[in-house]
Amino acid sequence: MEIPVPKTIADGLQATTPGKLTFEVNRELLDGVETVSDDELVAAMGFLFDRCKLVVEPSGAAALAALLASKLDVEGLRVGVILSGGNVGLARFRELMSSGSERLTHGAAPPLAILLIYQKVCFGSYLTTAASLSNPVFMQPGKAAGLFGAPNLAIVYRILFETERGVFYQTPILLLSAAGVLSWYRSSRRGFAALAIANIVVYLLAISAMDGWYGGATTSIRYSIIALPFFCALLPDLRAFRYRKTFLLLFTISAVAMLALAATGTMGVSNRPLSGFAYSTLRTGALAFNPLLTSIGVRGLGPGVAIAVTYAAALGYLLSVALSDRSEVDAAVSRSVDPERHERIGS
Repeated sequence: MEIPVPKTIADGLQATTPGKLTFEVNRELLDGVETVSDDELVAAMGFLFDRCKLVVEPSGAAALAALLASKLDVEGLRVGVILSGGNVGLARFRELMSSGSERLTHGAAPPLAILLIYQKVCFGSYLTTAASLSNPVFMQPGKAAGLFGAPNLAIVYRILFETERGVFYQTPILLLSAAGVLSWYRSSRRGFAALAIANIVVYLLAISAMDGWYGGATTSIRYSIIALPFFCALLPDLRAFRYRKTFLLLFTISAVAMLALAATGTMGVSNRPLSGFAYSTLRTGALAFNPLLTSIGVRGLGPGVAIAVTYAAALGYLLSVALSDRSEVDAAVSRSVDPERHERIGS
């Protein structure tokens, strides 16, 4: 059995074929296999350095990484973890420990620069606010920036859970962000989870402080969009999530709802934008395409079905890529074990 060289920071685990002696031992005694990502390896290394004052190489931290990422059901058990190897230099260790913040900085810099340039070109200043250009009719004296009063927790609840228009109703996959928070908390990268949660809380409270929090005649509570990336960032890793079928079911429901709303129109006055408008309109083929497409005759049920199929295929491809690493390992393990000698192998 041979696999391509894995792409990972754990160079000690990049063997393309198992060792002859260890393979025979594992074939006889192996109970299961779990995979971990490079980010989870780095989190485990950081945990060991921060909590235990140990410097461990990525490969040596793999077992602990699986434990910290909640990939093993060990509740109530006393667990022993083998840490093998400290073959990592100071420069490389520093690079790995700082890689998260560097990626965030490098990833955020280009879009921020583009946004500032856009602001300058279109509105005359790098820091022009929406309130400064708003129609005075919509401004309210005595409120911060003419818009914001006191936060309202009852409105926060409606933003998240309101029937048909709430964030979790239209995109129930985001409910699993709570499971992701638990995973982040158990790792050593709690700072990121705290940052994401803080952004979500601040945005929701700010939106609830606006009289126009409802977003007007729209099919969704549109101002909540600024919090959505942080919900998504907290979602659990599908490859390691214990309730993968639940994840896929909620993901499918969310994807269908978003396709229906986007394809039939994001503006509407219905109190039931999904069941009372989007789904029924989608079934009849009365789709609200981009005006440019409509002008060249792209309209109706046929193109709508084609777009839906393309959309589904793209999502399916992304899911298959997300799951490929795990499934390949599981298949390789299954092939390598004699079923007569060992009945259950897997995760």
